[in-house]
Amino acid sequence: MWRGDHTAGVYGFRWTYNGVCGLSGGRTERELALQTKRKRWIRLAAAAAGLLLFLVFYIDDWGRDFTTNEAFVTPQSTDPGLRALRSERPLEEMVLAIRGAGRRIRNWKYIGEARDEAAVSLLFERTARVLRFTDDITIRVEDRGDHRLVTGVSKSRMGYGDLGRNPKNLRRLLSELEDVLDGAGSLPRGGP
Repeated sequence: MWRGDHTAGVYGFRWTYNGVCGLSGGRTERELALQTKRKRWIRLAAAAAGLLLFLVFYIDDWGRDFTTNEAFVTPQSTDPGLRALRSERPLEEMVLAIRGAGRRIRNWKYIGEARDEAAVSLLFERTARVLRFTDDITIRVEDRGDHRLVTGVSKSRMGYGDLGRNPKNLRRLLSELEDVLDGAGSLPRGGP
């Protein structure tokens, strides 16, 4: 490692070579350290701004997403995307369609089903790509005689808020289910 002053060029700039920074342009080691520290703070500020921008665009409901880690599909839901689906198709066809819809979604895993006299509950897991958080999704198909009603719940396994992930899970499954059943997504939403 060569250290020393060297006059170069027409204008007499001082170039100092050190093994880490290369040509320093006449700056002292303290100036180089301050410059490195400034670059570090700029990178940190850019990362914080990126995270803030991500949160602004990712979070749908600021009043809910930091405090609730579950979402429901019900006939009474005020959110049209989380309103129960109603179909005249047979129960077994609905169960197969829900399984197929769950298989079409990336990072979802079909766990199994539970049956009782008039309903079937299908269990899924969704694992986040980056942090590997797991959400449990239960979709229930009730046989109400002349029609079937699809309701559900998505719940995070840990944490106090889900940043809107659980409602997105349910909306995505319902959207895929409509595509599987109709191809056009024209199932009526609503309750009994």
